[in-house]
Amino acid sequence: MKRKIMILVMAALASTMLAATAASASHDGGWYGGDEPQRAVSYINPDNGAATENPDVNDNSNCSSPDRYDNQMRSAPGSTANNVHNDACFFKSYRSGGNLSTIDAPATFDSFGVGSISACPDPDGAGPKVAKLSDRNGDGRNDRCFQSGYQDMGARGVADVAGDFQFHTRLNNTTDKPAGEQRVVWGYDPDMDGVADTRVKDTITINWR
Repeated sequence: MKRKIMILVMAALASTMLAATAASASHDGGWYGGDEPQRAVSYINPDNGAATENPDVNDNSNCSSPDRYDNQMRSAPGSTANNVHNDACFFKSYRSGGNLSTIDAPATFDSFGVGSISACPDPDGAGPKVAKLSDRNGDGRNDRCFQSGYQDMGARGVADVAGDFQFHTRLNNTTDKPAGEQRVVWGYDPDMDGVADTRVKDTITINWR
């Protein structure tokens, strides 16, 4: 009898552990294998040599030496000529770093203050990853960019083009809109509901003039 009770108890414990593991995998990113990033780094890309080159941003700004603050002139009405390039990386541990993400995971850019998100590119073109640009508070400005993973435009797991293994968005403000501060918080978002409920996030700030 004691042996039968012990077997039943052990079976119940095993069932509980399996259920907890499944729930954890589902919450922690599902198709991402349940791995969560432990560190987020967001930075402003200087766009050296491009039409949108940003002289106020450090030339070496990247995931390993991020410049998180920018003074920028507003674009003309209807234009994105002075848009700001915001990039980001996820890392597997608190102490890891580098210029490319070491882990792939769903993420969101949330914009606060003036300005808007002017571009939210699909991470892999026609591949399975997705991007969604939206107006989270109904004020007529796009202020949330969700991306299901980092950019990877070629073979999976291979950095084929510039920008692979990073996350990207574009930010803009125009002279017919108020000047002031735009704060963009980027972070881990497996629930697709913004970054308020995650501890893995980072922030950049633009002072639009």
